[in-house]
Amino acid sequence: MHSDKRIFAKRIISLSTLAMILQLASLSFGDSPACPLFSSAQWDKKSTIRSRNLKIVASIKKGEIKQSLILEISLKNISKKEISFRETNVLLDYSFVVKDGEGKVQPPSAGGEKRMLESRMISYKPALILNPQEQLTRQLVITEIYDFRPREVYTITVYRRISLDKGKTVEEARSNIVRAKVDG
Repeated sequence: MHSDKRIFAKRIISLSTLAMILQLASLSFGDSPACPLFSSAQWDKKSTIRSRNLKIVASIKKGEIKQSLILEISLKNISKKEISFRETNVLLDYSFVVKDGEGKVQPPSAGGEKRMLESRMISYKPALILNPQEQLTRQLVITEIYDFRPREVYTITVYRRISLDKGKTVEEARSNIVRAKVDG
């Protein structure tokens, strides 16, 4: 009984170590122009094509907590066929480019990087089916991931890469550019 617990504990530690190594590898080798410090699990070195099947619309709302902003992401099936894919965690499934007023890409905050790492520790989720013209909406408190300076205007673009043909091609859906500002 005790040896089973030890073996189980060693496997958990091994899985945790592997998850950390994978995260570091994605930080080192992720060549995503959209997010230099964080690479989505769907973000790889394959060439991508612009998605003709999915459309992302992003918008910003003020959060309930002072100086928080909510990024609302709508993923819509614009094709004439149903699309099946995994929807796990907004931080894992989507990539974000946040730029300041001078056009410099902003890295996630230390807390944001931690949340991104934690988002990779997910359990299996079944495939989701999106019928034609159907949309899926997700929300993210973006100010919990990135540090926004009061009264400065930022731009945010959301990306999603997905393969609908078992990895032969990778499609990239890109959102509109939204402007965000935290009141000070």
